[in-house]
Amino acid sequence: AAGVGFTLYPTDDAFVRQAEPTLNYGAAGALAVAGPQAVNGAGQPQGRSDSAMKFDAAPAAMAFDEAFGEHRWNIISAVLQLNEQATPNNPVFNRGVGSFEVFWFDADEWVEGPGRPNKPPVATGNQMSYDWLQGHVDPASEVSLGVFANQGVDGPQSFTLYLAGPFLAELEGGRVCSLHVAPASDTIGFTFNSVNFPGEAHRPRLILTAVPEPSAGLLLAGCMPVSYTHLTLPTN
Repeated sequence: AAGVGFTLYPTDDAFVRQAEPTLNYGAAGALAVAGPQAVNGAGQPQGRSDSAMKFDAAPAAMAFDEAFGEHRWNIISAVLQLNEQATPNNPVFNRGVGSFEVFWFDADEWVEGPGRPNKPPVATGNQMSYDWLQGHVDPASEVSLGVFANQGVDGPQSFTLYLAGPFLAELEGGRVCSLHVAPASDTIGFTFNSVNFPGEAHRPRLILTAVPEPSAGLLLAGCMPVSYTHLTLPTN
């Protein structure tokens, strides 16, 4: 079976701060996940930060349909790749190694908004903020896709996400999919590039791999090793 890979970039992403729950940071060049006891480069506590990312899986589904036939494929892997900035200059961002958790959530109407770290505006409408996240995302309805750790060094890091039912259904259905990245340890200060960071190579990405549905013959004979072709969705 020949596998095909496809790379998605966020259509929207934003980080939010518990210390400034009404403000929007959606146009920042970085995202952040920080625990409540995290500190910045000057040793100053900045408090908890969470991040949200939204992906449109429609281009991937179309590419897999073209490769294998309409709905005759299955996604076998979803890898979230993030480019860490270990020593961010802006004091809003914390630093430190720790653990974080990625969740799927079913509230896709949010937008990243225009806010920047040095002058964030009050979020309006569906612009992402800490208050919006708390008010629209029920923790009981979120689905964990795994707990991971950052490395505290500059550069890309890859995290293989668990293909939980509702997450996989949205990907294979070619629908919009939202992810919530939350701290799982008190002192983590994980800062990584956003989709607004200059240069496509350094932006967040969700790398999907699909294979054709097994035929009866393959099921009886056993599967051969998988080879891969990779496609990428361009960003603006």
